[in-house]
Amino acid sequence: MSSVDVQDPVALPQELMQPLRQLRKLIHGYVLTEGAVHAVLFALILFWLFGLCDYLPIQLGASESPKVARSVMLGIWVAGTLYILFRLGFAKRWVHWSEDTLSLLIERRFPSLESSLSTVIHGAKRPNKQVDGDEIQKMNRAMLAGSMDLALERMKDVQVEEVMNWRPLRWKIALLSAIAVVSLTVAFLQPQWVGHWSKRFFGLSEDPWPRSVRLQIEGMELDVPSFTGELDRPRYMRSFRNMEATIIRGKGGVLHVLADRNAERVPEYCSIHYRSEDGTGGRANLRRLPNASNDWESFVLEGPPLESIDQSIQFAVSAGDMKLPRHTIRLVESPIVARTQLALEYPAYLRSSTNGSYLPETIEYRNGQRLPQGTGVRLLATASKKLNRVDYIVSTGKTLPEERKVQSIELDSETFAIPICNPNEVTESMVVELRLWDADGLCADRIQQYVITVVPDEIPRLDLVLDGIGSAVTPKANIPLKAVAKDDYGLQSHWLEIVSNESAPYRVEVKADNEGKIVQEIGLTELQEKWGHAIEVNTTLALTAAAQDHFNLEGKTHVGRASPIQLAVVTPESLLIILAKRELAMRSRIDQIISEMTQMRELIRRNRESTTENAEPTEGASDGSGNPDPAEQVARMRVLRAQQSSMQATKSDGELKGVAREIHQITRELVNNKVDSKDRQDRLEAKVYRPIVAISEGPFVTLLSQLKEIEKSIGDGQTQVDAITGAMNTTDDILVKLNEVLSNMIDIQDFNELIDMVRTLMEDQQQLLDATKKEQKKQVLDLFK
Repeated sequence: MSSVDVQDPVALPQELMQPLRQLRKLIHGYVLTEGAVHAVLFALILFWLFGLCDYLPIQLGASESPKVARSVMLGIWVAGTLYILFRLGFAKRWVHWSEDTLSLLIERRFPSLESSLSTVIHGAKRPNKQVDGDEIQKMNRAMLAGSMDLALERMKDVQVEEVMNWRPLRWKIALLSAIAVVSLTVAFLQPQWVGHWSKRFFGLSEDPWPRSVRLQIEGMELDVPSFTGELDRPRYMRSFRNMEATIIRGKGGVLHVLADRNAERVPEYCSIHYRSEDGTGGRANLRRLPNASNDWESFVLEGPPLESIDQSIQFAVSAGDMKLPRHTIRLVESPIVARTQLALEYPAYLRSSTNGSYLPETIEYRNGQRLPQGTGVRLLATASKKLNRVDYIVSTGKTLPEERKVQSIELDSETFAIPICNPNEVTESMVVELRLWDADGLCADRIQQYVITVVPDEIPRLDLVLDGIGSAVTPKANIPLKAVAKDDYGLQSHWLEIVSNESAPYRVEVKADNEGKIVQEIGLTELQEKWGHAIEVNTTLALTAAAQDHFNLEGKTHVGRASPIQLAVVTPESLLIILAKRELAMRSRIDQIISEMTQMRELIRRNRESTTENAEPTEGASDGSGNPDPAEQVARMRVLRAQQSSMQATKSDGELKGVAREIHQITRELVNNKVDSKDRQDRLEAKVYRPIVAISEGPFVTLLSQLKEIEKSIGDGQTQVDAITGAMNTTDDILVKLNEVLSNMIDIQDFNELIDMVRTLMEDQQQLLDATKKEQKKQVLDLFK
């Protein structure tokens, strides 16, 4: 048998291939339709299920589902739909259905084909292979031709559509149609609900579900600290942005919640559920306000937990079926002024008085800052954070309540400047009050005050004294004057003013040294020539020193005057009588000193006797019942006498020095008044003043030392006797010398003579006194002009 090559596969007729192609298309369509139906069913069912999951909790008063949850829902919906469409549709669509498989499907549905179709399909597509023998080749071809004929004959009665089982697909389409009808019905009956859910689901909208109760948070109402004198209690509303609001740490506020009266119902009450940073939580009810607007019912919460908040709080507001999402109150630090400076511009009078030392400068503010009168001031401040506004009031003690106007400056930085006053304007202390608003619109928790004390420019102060002249002068006298002028910022000019009775003041320019001391001598003779005004006997001279500083604010000047000194112009004879009277008074004082010194000597003597005899008469000797013994009592008496002697000596020394000063003053008055009494001057100077000074600087110093030694030597017999003897000798010496001085002083035996002399003088002085009072009254009135 020879080997024969079989020809290529037999080409099948169209009558057999057409049903196979038709069946393949039907299968592809079935698969795609089924996948689309599954995907749409999944999408519709999940759309409504998710909608119910989002909506039903709202009916129970829950909060809106967060955007994240709805994003997850949408992701599941999209992913599931695409997965089903691909897995049950497109994936099966691209499965290859061979002719062999398709022929088997047809033969299973139509058994009358008796496997002829599959035989033809299989035989026609056999691969090339060698077949041995012609007989076998012929037999195979005969069998293939017979099967093809049978298949062609019986395929005429085959309906390919009947091969497919359409029932499951029809049921699924019916279910989809039912769900679609229900969906369309719901959409028709509840278009707002469906549209709202579609926006929340597909658009991830944050619009809440419609409720029977509609609430909204108006904000937190916060207090604005009041300026001094403000009667109103200002407040401002702090709204929530992105469900957050910031307030000042430690401050409290009032939460305002509004309920819509146009909703289905208005709640009877609202409540909040809150939790702070430390985990503390709770629930609080809001109070309903009776004076709400027509469209909104207002509910407020003041007090805990919104009172003096020191940590952030989260809270949710609920009423009826409405529950607002969780809101947060965050805390920030209050803006404060961290640094304060004063930009100063000093008035012109200060620069003049100090040779330009007071130049413009900037200094650090200190509490109770003191500034010279008329200084221009600007307050330079740096806040702890960025500001957008500063309210301020500048007031003085004379500012009326209606004049206290709040001024504001807008800014966008931490630093700002407040104009307080211009140079040469304010002459009173000022109070600056600041209220800060930070960049977020939050007001500081307190008013900051700055006190600027304006130190008024002092009127020059002067002290005027006569040096070597008394209250009575002769028309030819030289009047030595000493004055001291003081001022806080220096003086511009100095002068003396002289008034004779009711004459106009005569001004004598004088100069002062660097310490403000003025030493001037006015000769009345020369003064009359310059003044052109005669100074007559029985007139009054009023002398005062005056000075003017550099102050010139508001057209005013500061002139200071010393207390005026009144001088009576008398004749030389009258002056001598006055001086004789004063000398007589000094004689009486010396008589008193001699008498007291004599008594002191007696105390010293008694101490010497008690020391030499070592016994002292006592009253009530010791009887053994605890009373002091005689020796102790004697010692005490010695100590007491020694102390009394020392005190008396000190007193007499002081009085004697006073007498010396008065005698010296009398002598100088005689000289300055140009009284022709050379003998009297010599007597007072050589026989009275100098001996008194010598006694005070000599024997009295010795006596005081001896008396101290007596006190120290109590108990030491011999030492004390020596000290007492020395003290007695010194006392005797003083008494002798005082009597010598006394003999050199005026001694008028007949006091009636002196009275007659003084009576005339007193009458003259009374006239001068009346004129002096009149002049003083006139000068006082002139000060108020």
